[in-house]
Amino acid sequence: MLLEVRDLHVEFKTRDGVAKAVNGVNYSVDEGETLAVLGESGSGKSVTAQAVMGILEAPPGRIAGGEILFQGKDLLKMKEEERRKVRGAGMAMIFQDALSSLNPVLSVGAQLGEMYEVHRGMSRKDARAKAVELMDRVKIPAAKERVGDYPHQFSGGMRQRIMIAMAMALEPSLIIADEPTTALDVTVQAQVMDLLAELQRELNMGLILITHDLGVVRPRTRTPAVCWTRSRVWTRRARSCTRSRACRPTCWPSRPAAPSTRAARWPSPCAAPTSRRSTR
Repeated sequence: MLLEVRDLHVEFKTRDGVAKAVNGVNYSVDEGETLAVLGESGSGKSVTAQAVMGILEAPPGRIAGGEILFQGKDLLKMKEEERRKVRGAGMAMIFQDALSSLNPVLSVGAQLGEMYEVHRGMSRKDARAKAVELMDRVKIPAAKERVGDYPHQFSGGMRQRIMIAMAMALEPSLIIADEPTTALDVTVQAQVMDLLAELQRELNMGLILITHDLGVVRPRTRTPAVCWTRSRVWTRRARSCTRSRACRPTCWPSRPAAPSTRAARWPSPCAAPTSRRSTR
């Protein structure tokens, strides 16, 4: 098993006491597998991902219990220096807001090349050449000419491709994509997700797809999706997360399996419940 999360508990200290953000989460993902972590905002999806990556802000956050096994080794028992070697080379994360995640005062080439300078010991010139290769790989037009551009000079979809390139730089075994299509239009969402799927097949890597959008999950997730609240996880196949008779061909099913799926089942007005009382 590539990654296995066992009985994970995460809590935050606040002025009003201890807030339990994640209560006993369990899931696993293997090489070449896609796991969709599906839930409403505030359900602990991103907090769990940060705990797995070792980037949870502490204080106020802390991991109160559980195990995070990556390739058989418990990450929570590693020293920080050991975990830094795992991040980037073993696992990487794509953040949901590319504009705020990228450094606005550094060119995208410098930010992509930094991965090779720090982890591979390359010279700045060689790292820049690798950055151009990465930009070509994620299908950014005129990569050689644009490697010196800054994040604000790219569109939202192109910035997200740069984030994907950064995560793929060292060809990790696992990618955690935290709502990678946030604030993108439907056409660009499809392009970004198709790119992720293509790179996943090419490198046979595990992918954890964090989202609250059922439309992103259903066409692309073959293996079980996770539909959860803070305290419980339902593991279902992507189709069974929303099983039942559809209300209309273009709408989501009306009787999903898990409570968190029921909360997210009406993504468009046509699927929303209507009152029996006449609106005339």
